[in-house]
Amino acid sequence: MTEIEQQDFSNHETGNENCKVCEEGYPHRCQCGGLIHAEIAEVEGSGYVELTRCEQCGMPETPA
Repeated sequence: MTEIEQQDFSNHETGNENCKVCEEGYPHRCQCGGLIHAEIAEVEGSGYVELTRCEQCGMPETPA
């Protein structure tokens, strides 16, 4: 199994709907009311993956 580097999202702008650190299309509202932030992480030997996390509930974005 390939490991993904740990992301802490501490550099994102909490409460800012125009977070400059987020990937395009983020942040946006979570079902809990918080903001979901996103960033790209490198997957060793496999490329990249987009990671998301809500600043309020801590959960990743779930597909609809």
